[in-house]
Amino acid sequence: MDVQTDNYLEELTDRNPEVDADTQTDALLDLHPPITFMPIPSGIDVATQIENGDLFDFVLEVEPILEVLVGKTLELGMMELLEEIELREIRQRQELFEQARNAELAEVQRLEAEAKRRFAEKQRRLDEETARLAAQAELEEKVAARASAKQYLANLHAQVFDTLVESGHFFDPLAKDVKQNFLPGLLESAAARAHQLDAGRKLLDAILVDALRSRAASG
Repeated sequence: MDVQTDNYLEELTDRNPEVDADTQTDALLDLHPPITFMPIPSGIDVATQIENGDLFDFVLEVEPILEVLVGKTLELGMMELLEEIELREIRQRQELFEQARNAELAEVQRLEAEAKRRFAEKQRRLDEETARLAAQAELEEKVAARASAKQYLANLHAQVFDTLVESGHFFDPLAKDVKQNFLPGLLESAAARAHQLDAGRKLLDAILVDALRSRAASG
């Protein structure tokens, strides 16, 4: 029977295994700076000496240079001064121009605002007048239409009423009774009375004629 004897156990730890090690390098010697190569001179050495005043007189030679330098310096200074004065005048003129331009711009803006206000007021009044004229025209049209309709309806009413009256749709019972019953008898009685009066007048005329004849004959 085989028995397991190998070590399978593992140690659990929070630290990783660490191992210390060291090393050492050999010390290097400091090197000397390289020696400059100097070639062997050839020929004969000579020397010379220049004393003060041998080449030029400093006081005499430097005077025109100083005059030029001083003149150039004065000229540059004067130019800078004139340039500063000119720049100051330009700034002043620019400030005056800016002030005048700002004043003109403010005046232009004021005039534009005034013109806009007047135009808006004029437009508002024109709109009001247009609306008033439109309302007045509409009112006049309504009044004219109403008057025309009233006149037309009045004429139409009269025409229709006359037509209906003529056609016999509207009548007065009393007038109809008088016309149909009373007036015929009255006309007949009046005609008979007139006939009687005419006959009596003729008879009277005949009697008068006979009387006049008889009187004339007896006389």
